[in-house]
Amino acid sequence: MVQKNKKLKIEENEDLGFAFNKENYKLLGIGFVIIILGFILMIGGGAEKKFF
Repeated sequence: MVQKNKKLKIEENEDLGFAFNKENYKLLGIGFVIIILGFILMIGGGAEKKFF
């Protein structure tokens, strides 16, 4: 009986599928967009000397 339960648990673990689901990919994409937007904002022309 114990052996049958172990086999059943092993079969349940084999059906893992993808590492991320659809919502996780959306959040990952949003995070990348925010990071890229930050880099674009840091590239900006800067300020004039009279303000420093």
